[in-house]
Amino acid sequence: MPAHDHSDELDANPLRSIEDGGHGFCYDIDRSVFPGASASTHGPLLVGLDTNAVLEIQEYGVRLIDDVRIHHPDAEHLRDIYALGDLVQLWFVRDIRFVVLPGARRDQRRPGKSEKIARLHETLSAIEEALTFQIQDWGYEDHRFDWARTRNLGVDCALARIPGSLDRRLVEQSYDAGVDVFLTMDKQVLRSVSTLPSGFPNLWRPPRLWLICLD
Repeated sequence: MPAHDHSDELDANPLRSIEDGGHGFCYDIDRSVFPGASASTHGPLLVGLDTNAVLEIQEYGVRLIDDVRIHHPDAEHLRDIYALGDLVQLWFVRDIRFVVLPGARRDQRRPGKSEKIARLHETLSAIEEALTFQIQDWGYEDHRFDWARTRNLGVDCALARIPGSLDRRLVEQSYDAGVDVFLTMDKQVLRSVSTLPSGFPNLWRPPRLWLICLD
């Protein structure tokens, strides 16, 4: 399928509306980085957040912004944490839109005390408020995911390979939302789809997205 099929459909995506959200990205430099974009030449980078990415932002975000050294026994996990911090810093000057997917609020796999769950929802709300500021949709937040997106057999097959119903739902919502990247540290999800169909969000760890943004 050609890369720009359904461009009119993608143009209707409210998450990609051109507002004053910082310096945007040139899509034509590498269209594969922006699979959710239409035929437009420039605009924001849309990043759907896996729950694990939100939890890391909640845990380490303030310390990373304040340039406080982070210690973690897992070197790979530490690289993920620092790359997340770099992406948040870049968000201040570039039009990167972190999207809280509807399923993130209902991801009940991680048991925890009520105060921890409350903190998670506070973090989700803060990210959503930042997105509301970027796309100026005050009072219309619930309509962000109302628009319909066409699917094909390739998309359905890719979704079927995502392990676990909760992860599959989040990736499915990422596709439906027209995001460019589903940001995750889940190794099973990252290994699940070797070849992505046209228009399917990239499944990337934070360090890879950070390197792409530097190019």
